[in-house]
Amino acid sequence: MADIIGAEPAENFKNAEMQLANCHLEISGLSQIESPEGEAVILDDFTIKAGTRQGVNIGDCSTDPQGPNEFAADDPQSTNEIISIIQNIFTDITSGSKSSTITVSFTPNVDITSSDNVQLKISIGGTYHYVVLE
Repeated sequence: MADIIGAEPAENFKNAEMQLANCHLEISGLSQIESPEGEAVILDDFTIKAGTRQGVNIGDCSTDPQGPNEFAADDPQSTNEIISIIQNIFTDITSGSKSSTITVSFTPNVDITSSDNVQLKISIGGTYHYVVLE
């Protein structure tokens, strides 16, 4: 929570309302990875788990999506399934410990290292309410 609205407002956090229009997920950096000539970089069975909930397989992330189970890398995604995952993350960060543990798993078709800088970007839009102490 502190990473989203700042440390001081997070300390005085009261409640929040999620704004769906500003929510999406993006897997960035795949298009920068070298792959065999003419071959797309694919993360098969990309699965996201928020907190202790069951993981959700959102399909195959690809630099050149072709099939119905593939979605584009480096492109914001906001399907109903992804919004549901983001709602779970939002619930976690606005209640209890005000944090969420996010676990991802996938099977890449090429080697990926930390220097490739592949990132999972989660954008959560919301209206946050907190107590102002004067």
